[in-house]
Amino acid sequence: MKNSQTLEDRELSDSVLSSMEELIQAHVNELIEKYNTQLVKNGKRLDQGDVVKLRKAIRGDKLKIKMTISSSINPKLLEDWNIYPVSLKQSTFDVEGNGGEA
Repeated sequence: MKNSQTLEDRELSDSVLSSMEELIQAHVNELIEKYNTQLVKNGKRLDQGDVVKLRKAIRGDKLKIKMTISSSINPKLLEDWNIYPVSLKQSTFDVEGNGGEA
């Protein structure tokens, strides 16, 4: 079974977002560079002032951040980790061997 959870930017704490700031900035710069490259292929370009405006616009309105956390669990992994699911009908097992006596 594969379990995953996706958190969007509004669900991430400020500390998580601030720790990702360098990565976010690099990604925004890469997006702008790719867009400008496409413009150049079409005979156009962004001047530096517009690059700054675009960066601010992306950071302010259009930046979507998602974090996905996932893991797989299967019977083999559980066995490797010495985890053994029990039936809901099984009663508790007395590990101490004192029969429940105090």
